[in-house]
Amino acid sequence: MQQKKKTPKFVFSKFGIIGVVPPAETVFELKNSLALTSLATTVEIRLDKCRFGISGPPRLTDEMARIIVSFCSGTTIRPVILTFRAKEHGGTYDTPVKDQLGLWLHLPEVLRNLINYQSMPIYIDWGLDLIEHVIEINQPQIFPWSKIVVSHHFMKNTPPESELRQKLREMEATPATSGIKLVTLAKDEGDVIVLERLYKGRTDERPLIAFAMGELGQSSRIECLTTWGNAGTYAYLRGCEKNAQGMLSVEEMLAIPRVRKALGLGIPQPLARSSREED
Repeated sequence: MQQKKKTPKFVFSKFGIIGVVPPAETVFELKNSLALTSLATTVEIRLDKCRFGISGPPRLTDEMARIIVSFCSGTTIRPVILTFRAKEHGGTYDTPVKDQLGLWLHLPEVLRNLINYQSMPIYIDWGLDLIEHVIEINQPQIFPWSKIVVSHHFMKNTPPESELRQKLREMEATPATSGIKLVTLAKDEGDVIVLERLYKGRTDERPLIAFAMGELGQSSRIECLTTWGNAGTYAYLRGCEKNAQGMLSVEEMLAIPRVRKALGLGIPQPLARSSREED
Protein backbone atom coordinates (compact mmCIF):
# COMPACT_ATOMS: atom_id res chain seq x y z
CA MET A 1 0.00 0.00 0.00
CA GLN A 2 1.42 3.36 -1.03
CA GLN A 3 2.04 5.72 1.87
CA LYS A 4 0.42 9.12 1.75
CA LYS A 5 2.97 11.83 0.98
CA LYS A 6 3.51 14.11 3.95
CA THR A 7 3.73 17.84 3.45
CA PRO A 8 7.02 19.19 4.88
CA LYS A 9 6.62 21.23 8.03
CA PHE A 10 7.06 24.94 7.44
CA VAL A 11 9.35 27.10 9.51
CA PHE A 12 7.36 30.26 10.03
CA SER A 13 3.62 30.22 10.54
CA LYS A 14 3.07 34.00 10.61
CA PHE A 15 5.07 36.79 8.98
CA GLY A 16 2.60 39.48 10.07
CA ILE A 17 3.04 42.87 8.39
CA ILE A 18 5.90 42.57 5.92
CA GLY A 19 7.43 46.01 5.39
CA VAL A 20 9.03 46.24 1.94
CA VAL A 21 12.46 47.85 1.60
CA PRO A 22 12.46 49.01 -2.04
CA PRO A 23 15.31 48.15 -4.43
CA ALA A 24 18.38 50.24 -3.65
CA GLU A 25 21.28 51.12 -5.93
CA THR A 26 23.51 52.55 -3.22
CA VAL A 27 24.51 51.80 0.35
CA PHE A 28 23.05 55.16 1.37
CA GLU A 29 19.61 54.26 -0.05
CA LEU A 30 19.65 50.86 1.63
CA LYS A 31 20.61 52.24 5.04
CA ASN A 32 17.95 54.96 4.86
CA SER A 33 15.20 52.48 4.01
CA LEU A 34 16.23 49.96 6.68
CA ALA A 35 15.99 52.76 9.25
CA LEU A 36 12.26 53.07 8.45
CA THR A 37 11.34 49.45 9.25
CA SER A 38 10.92 49.63 13.04
CA LEU A 39 7.13 49.06 13.00
CA ALA A 40 7.14 46.14 10.55
CA THR A 41 6.75 42.61 11.91
CA THR A 42 8.90 41.21 9.09
CA VAL A 43 11.20 43.04 6.67
CA GLU A 44 11.47 42.23 2.96
CA ILE A 45 14.64 43.55 1.33
CA ARG A 46 14.30 43.85 -2.45
CA LEU A 47 17.54 43.28 -4.38
CA ASP A 48 16.20 44.14 -7.87
CA LYS A 49 18.64 46.97 -8.57
CA CYS A 50 21.82 45.20 -7.47
CA ARG A 51 24.01 45.04 -10.60
CA PHE A 52 27.59 44.33 -11.58
CA GLY A 53 28.45 47.57 -13.33
CA ILE A 54 25.89 49.60 -15.27
CA SER A 55 24.38 46.80 -17.33
CA GLY A 56 25.99 43.66 -15.98
CA PRO A 57 24.29 40.68 -14.33
CA PRO A 58 22.66 41.09 -10.90
CA ARG A 59 25.18 40.96 -8.07
CA LEU A 60 25.09 42.03 -4.42
CA THR A 61 28.21 43.90 -3.31
CA ASP A 62 30.16 42.90 -0.21
CA GLU A 63 29.34 46.25 1.41
CA MET A 64 25.59 45.86 0.92
CA ALA A 65 25.81 42.28 2.16
CA ARG A 66 27.53 43.44 5.36
CA ILE A 67 24.79 46.03 5.95
CA ILE A 68 22.11 43.36 5.59
CA VAL A 69 24.01 41.00 7.91
CA SER A 70 24.35 43.75 10.51
CA PHE A 71 20.63 44.52 10.25
CA CYS A 72 19.65 40.84 10.54
CA SER A 73 21.92 40.36 13.54
CA GLY A 74 20.78 43.49 15.40
CA THR A 75 19.36 43.72 18.88
CA THR A 76 15.79 43.36 17.60
CA ILE A 77 15.89 40.22 15.47
CA ARG A 78 12.88 39.96 13.17
CA PRO A 79 12.25 37.74 10.18
CA VAL A 80 13.87 39.06 7.01
CA ILE A 81 12.98 38.00 3.46
CA LEU A 82 15.48 38.65 0.66
CA THR A 83 13.81 39.02 -2.74
CA PHE A 84 14.98 39.51 -6.30
CA ARG A 85 12.07 40.12 -8.66
CA ALA A 86 12.31 40.13 -12.47
CA LYS A 87 10.38 42.79 -14.41
CA GLU A 88 7.64 40.38 -15.55
CA HIS A 89 6.82 39.80 -11.88
CA GLY A 90 6.95 43.44 -10.80
CA GLY A 91 10.72 43.88 -10.58
CA THR A 92 13.10 46.41 -12.09
CA TYR A 93 14.84 44.66 -15.00
CA ASP A 94 14.18 41.91 -17.52
CA THR A 95 16.27 39.18 -15.92
CA PRO A 96 16.39 35.57 -17.19
CA VAL A 97 16.17 32.88 -14.54
CA LYS A 98 19.81 31.85 -15.12
CA ASP A 99 20.90 35.38 -14.20
CA GLN A 100 18.59 35.41 -11.18
CA LEU A 101 20.23 32.18 -10.07
CA GLY A 102 23.62 33.83 -10.59
CA LEU A 103 22.76 36.47 -7.97
CA TRP A 104 22.17 33.80 -5.33
CA LEU A 105 25.15 31.67 -6.40
CA HIS A 106 27.48 34.67 -6.04
CA LEU A 107 26.00 36.01 -2.82
CA PRO A 108 28.82 37.22 -0.54
CA GLU A 109 29.85 34.45 1.84
CA VAL A 110 29.08 36.44 5.00
CA LEU A 111 25.41 36.71 4.00
CA ARG A 112 25.15 33.22 2.55
CA ASN A 113 26.42 31.75 5.81
CA LEU A 114 23.87 33.72 7.81
CA ILE A 115 21.00 32.48 5.64
CA ASN A 116 22.17 28.90 6.03
CA TYR A 117 22.34 29.24 9.82
CA GLN A 118 19.15 27.41 10.68
CA SER A 119 18.20 29.38 13.80
CA MET A 120 18.35 32.77 12.04
CA PRO A 121 14.92 33.88 10.72
CA ILE A 122 16.23 35.00 7.35
CA TYR A 123 14.50 33.69 4.23
CA ILE A 124 14.72 33.82 0.43
CA ASP A 125 11.79 34.53 -1.91
CA TRP A 126 12.22 32.55 -5.14
CA GLY A 127 9.77 32.78 -8.01
CA LEU A 128 8.19 29.52 -9.16
CA ASP A 129 10.03 29.80 -12.49
CA LEU A 130 13.39 30.03 -10.71
CA ILE A 131 12.64 27.02 -8.51
CA GLU A 132 11.58 24.98 -11.55
CA HIS A 133 14.81 26.01 -13.31
CA VAL A 134 16.93 24.99 -10.31
CA ILE A 135 15.22 21.58 -10.20
CA GLU A 136 15.46 21.11 -13.99
CA ILE A 137 19.23 21.68 -14.14
CA ASN A 138 19.77 19.68 -10.95
CA GLN A 139 21.54 22.63 -9.35
CA PRO A 140 23.36 21.62 -6.14
CA GLN A 141 21.60 23.00 -3.09
CA ILE A 142 22.47 26.61 -2.29
CA PHE A 143 20.15 27.13 0.70
CA PRO A 144 17.97 24.75 2.71
CA TRP A 145 14.48 24.54 1.22
CA SER A 146 13.23 25.39 4.70
CA LYS A 147 14.57 28.91 4.09
CA ILE A 148 12.76 29.47 0.78
CA VAL A 149 9.37 31.06 0.04
CA VAL A 150 7.90 30.24 -3.40
CA SER A 151 6.09 33.09 -5.18
CA HIS A 152 4.25 33.87 -8.40
CA HIS A 153 2.69 37.11 -9.68
CA PHE A 154 -0.06 37.66 -12.24
CA MET A 155 0.66 41.31 -13.01
CA LYS A 156 -2.11 41.95 -15.57
CA ASN A 157 -5.23 40.30 -14.16
CA THR A 158 -6.75 37.69 -11.88
CA PRO A 159 -7.02 34.48 -13.92
CA PRO A 160 -10.02 32.14 -13.65
CA GLU A 161 -10.20 30.16 -10.43
CA SER A 162 -9.25 26.91 -12.19
CA GLU A 163 -6.01 28.47 -13.45
CA LEU A 164 -5.20 29.95 -10.06
CA ARG A 165 -5.77 26.61 -8.33
CA GLN A 166 -3.52 24.89 -10.86
CA LYS A 167 -0.78 27.44 -10.20
CA LEU A 168 -1.22 26.96 -6.45
CA ARG A 169 -0.87 23.19 -6.88
CA GLU A 170 2.37 23.74 -8.82
CA MET A 171 3.70 25.92 -6.00
CA GLU A 172 2.65 23.39 -3.37
CA ALA A 173 4.51 20.70 -5.33
CA THR A 174 7.84 22.51 -4.84
CA PRO A 175 10.16 21.65 -1.93
CA ALA A 176 10.12 25.26 -0.66
CA THR A 177 8.67 25.04 2.85
CA SER A 178 8.75 28.55 4.34
CA GLY A 179 5.62 29.80 2.62
CA ILE A 180 3.68 30.43 -0.59
CA LYS A 181 2.94 33.84 -2.06
CA LEU A 182 0.43 34.18 -4.93
CA VAL A 183 -0.45 37.67 -6.17
CA THR A 184 -2.84 38.88 -8.88
CA LEU A 185 -4.23 42.19 -10.15
CA ALA A 186 -7.89 42.86 -9.28
CA LYS A 187 -10.04 44.39 -12.02
CA ASP A 188 -13.36 43.93 -10.24
CA GLU A 189 -14.60 42.95 -6.78
CA GLY A 190 -15.23 39.38 -7.90
CA ASP A 191 -11.46 38.87 -8.21
CA VAL A 192 -11.11 39.24 -4.45
CA ILE A 193 -13.75 36.54 -3.91
CA VAL A 194 -11.81 34.17 -6.18
CA LEU A 195 -8.68 34.66 -4.07
CA GLU A 196 -10.59 34.09 -0.84
CA ARG A 197 -11.77 30.71 -2.13
CA LEU A 198 -8.16 29.57 -2.58
CA TYR A 199 -7.78 29.42 1.20
CA LYS A 200 -10.74 27.12 1.76
CA GLY A 201 -10.22 23.38 2.00
CA ARG A 202 -6.41 23.54 1.81
CA THR A 203 -4.57 20.48 3.15
CA ASP A 204 -1.07 21.87 2.59
CA GLU A 205 0.28 23.18 5.89
CA ARG A 206 2.56 25.85 4.48
CA PRO A 207 1.39 29.41 5.14
CA LEU A 208 -0.30 31.00 2.13
CA ILE A 209 -0.24 34.72 1.38
CA ALA A 210 -2.60 35.33 -1.57
CA PHE A 211 -4.00 38.78 -2.35
CA ALA A 212 -4.73 41.16 -5.22
CA MET A 213 -2.95 44.34 -6.22
CA GLY A 214 -4.80 47.45 -7.38
CA GLU A 215 -7.26 49.70 -5.59
CA LEU A 216 -10.04 47.10 -6.03
CA GLY A 217 -7.85 44.51 -4.37
CA GLN A 218 -6.94 46.59 -1.32
CA SER A 219 -9.35 44.76 0.98
CA SER A 220 -7.63 41.46 0.15
CA ARG A 221 -4.38 42.82 1.61
CA ILE A 222 -6.18 43.13 4.95
CA GLU A 223 -8.27 39.97 4.78
CA CYS A 224 -5.35 37.69 3.88
CA LEU A 225 -3.83 38.54 7.27
CA THR A 226 -6.90 38.95 9.44
CA THR A 227 -9.44 36.44 8.12
CA TRP A 228 -8.37 34.11 5.34
CA GLY A 229 -5.01 32.61 6.21
CA ASN A 230 -3.40 34.72 8.93
CA ALA A 231 0.11 34.20 7.48
CA GLY A 232 1.06 37.73 6.47
CA THR A 233 0.56 40.73 4.23
CA TYR A 234 2.78 43.31 2.54
CA ALA A 235 2.95 47.05 3.26
CA TYR A 236 5.13 49.93 2.17
CA LEU A 237 7.39 51.92 4.47
CA ARG A 238 6.32 55.51 5.08
CA GLY A 239 9.05 57.60 3.51
CA CYS A 240 9.51 55.12 0.63
CA GLU A 241 7.54 54.77 -2.56
CA LYS A 242 4.64 52.32 -2.85
CA ASN A 243 5.61 49.06 -4.50
CA ALA A 244 2.16 48.50 -6.01
CA GLN A 245 -1.25 50.13 -6.38
CA GLY A 246 -3.57 49.51 -3.45
CA MET A 247 -0.73 48.91 -1.02
CA LEU A 248 -1.17 50.39 2.46
CA SER A 249 1.64 51.67 4.64
CA VAL A 250 2.77 49.77 7.74
CA GLU A 251 1.25 52.56 9.87
CA GLU A 252 -2.07 52.35 8.04
CA MET A 253 -2.15 48.61 8.59
CA LEU A 254 -1.41 48.98 12.29
CA ALA A 255 -4.26 51.48 12.66
CA ILE A 256 -6.79 48.80 11.69
CA PRO A 257 -8.15 47.08 14.85
CA ARG A 258 -8.61 43.73 13.08
CA VAL A 259 -4.97 43.77 11.99
CA ARG A 260 -3.78 44.50 15.51
CA LYS A 261 -5.95 41.68 16.84
CA ALA A 262 -4.50 39.26 14.28
CA LEU A 263 -1.02 40.25 15.45
CA GLY A 264 -1.92 39.89 19.12
CA LEU A 265 -1.58 43.63 19.76
CA GLY A 266 -3.78 45.88 21.89
CA ILE A 267 -6.05 48.62 20.57
CA PRO A 268 -4.14 51.90 20.07
CA GLN A 269 -4.88 54.47 22.80
CA PRO A 270 -6.55 57.04 20.51
CA LEU A 271 -8.93 54.34 19.27
CA ALA A 272 -9.58 53.11 22.81
CA ARG A 273 -10.45 56.65 24.02
CA SER A 274 -12.71 57.19 21.03
CA SER A 275 -14.57 53.97 21.86
CA ARG A 276 -15.15 55.06 25.47
CA GLU A 277 -16.37 58.45 24.35
CA GLU A 278 -18.95 56.80 22.08
CA ASP A 279 -20.22 54.77 25.04
